[in-house]
Amino acid sequence: AGTKLRRVASIAVASSVVGGGSPSTAYPTGVTVLCPGHLAFILVSANLEVTKHGFRRFGFATNGSVTAMHRTLELPAGCVDKIRWAHIGRLRAALRAELEVPEPKPADGAPWRTLAPALLGNSQVADLARALFEAVPTTDGGDEAFADPTFDPEPMQALKWTVDLEGAKTEGPDAFRPMADWEELKKRREELVKNGGRNLDEGGRKRDRERASTRSRVDGTDRPKSARQLLEAARGDDARRRRDEDRGRRRRAEELTSRTSRRDDVRKGATAAGREDRPRPATMSLYELFRTVSLRCCSAADDVERDRLMLALNTAVSHGGWSSSEEFRKVQRRRAEAEEMLRSRPRDAPREGGRTSMLECLKEMESRLASVVFREAAQPSRRGSAERLAVGDRGDRG
Repeated sequence: AGTKLRRVASIAVASSVVGGGSPSTAYPTGVTVLCPGHLAFILVSANLEVTKHGFRRFGFATNGSVTAMHRTLELPAGCVDKIRWAHIGRLRAALRAELEVPEPKPADGAPWRTLAPALLGNSQVADLARALFEAVPTTDGGDEAFADPTFDPEPMQALKWTVDLEGAKTEGPDAFRPMADWEELKKRREELVKNGGRNLDEGGRKRDRERASTRSRVDGTDRPKSARQLLEAARGDDARRRRDEDRGRRRRAEELTSRTSRRDDVRKGATAAGREDRPRPATMSLYELFRTVSLRCCSAADDVERDRLMLALNTAVSHGGWSSSEEFRKVQRRRAEAEEMLRSRPRDAPREGGRTSMLECLKEMESRLASVVFREAAQPSRRGSAERLAVGDRGDRG
């Protein structure tokens, strides 16, 4: 309880990437998600150049994590260590050796497009690749890779404490250039820790700029001169994407607020119109008043109002002068339902709405019943008939 979940890092490769409508949008196609152990094969064919912002395409942080540009990944045990690094170096050297061997021409002079010779058929690449595959963890459901909690949120700190992987200068093709051995990487790490990290100012980045200038594509833009400018340049696309997303979220929130406001205005207008269209108690029949009061009996505020309500309903049943036996049975049923609702309702239950309308109808019904009871008191024959109806009602309930 209280433990913060770590950010899981997914490693994947894509066959191609298609740009979107904005510079910060890209759509990879042919994506394959890899196990963390497969990162060793990515390092085999990794390009070790330095970007124009000084970030290494691949490197090792001083805490053992793997850096890829401005991201830092913490791999499970057994993915990249001294033993696996030796496998990576041998496979990379074998692939480079295949590039240095000139391709023999076919005996009959046919072009290679039609002959398709087996370039790697007699090399050690397959055996070395199989050995590396067996040395790294590639089981589904194994340990996950995580974003480094120290360096991934701070790309400039990751750049400051990144160990270069490039080996000694050699002649030959640029692809699969040799990487430093494990002992050399340990020496570079110790030197980096001793010097307090890489110097990120102009003087400390001179070698980085020289290495980055060997890139085939030069955009001619001025390089950042401060750490803040460097970070903003490295995260330019991400920053623009986040700004666009924030702007879109704010716009959607404003639209939602506007729609909610309009809906509330319409609802308030409908409520006001409903109140205007609602019939006034003085224009309602006694049965309509009886029905309104019985249906809204649970809106009574206290026991006094509930007793007053039930007294009015009982009086209406007995002295309502209902026009037919069907109407009389309806009011009897509604009175019984209201009595049952009040009896089964918990005393601490919240009061229902409609109390104002109920009180208005109750007052009007009491006024009419008072006049009816007064007239019946002056006419004994009608009063006896009403008493017989009440007695019959009590008999039915019994």
